[in-house]
Amino acid sequence: MKRDKLIDKLKRYDYTYSLRGNHLTIQLDFGQEFVIDFSSPDVVEMDSRLNSFNMLTGTLEMSLKNAMLFNTIGYLVAMIFVLIADKIIPCLNWSIVMIVFVGWFVAWSAYYIVKAESLKQLIVYWLDQD
Repeated sequence: MKRDKLIDKLKRYDYTYSLRGNHLTIQLDFGQEFVIDFSSPDVVEMDSRLNSFNMLTGTLEMSLKNAMLFNTIGYLVAMIFVLIADKIIPCLNWSIVMIVFVGWFVAWSAYYIVKAESLKQLIVYWLDQD
């Protein structure tokens, strides 16, 4: 069975995981978890989620895709605020503040995406072996 084979590999390489029904959840670093759904016998569904505290959404729990969308909309709203604030308080350099926040967003988004995709590829490799 695919699930048992994957659990054996996770134990061997010391991954932290939990099993609830047909859902296997693998805990990753910095508030990220990888959920694998074995409900369908022919299809294995995989998804990456950001849980209780992470570097992109703080305390909000959501999928990685939604977190990126949430942050993009937030930065667009913040850009409008910066344009208005620059007119009101011209002595502060608001563009530097925005560059720092966008840099934070891009760096952590890249980290979470690379971590999720590399684990996905590893799991596909493990499941296709034999």
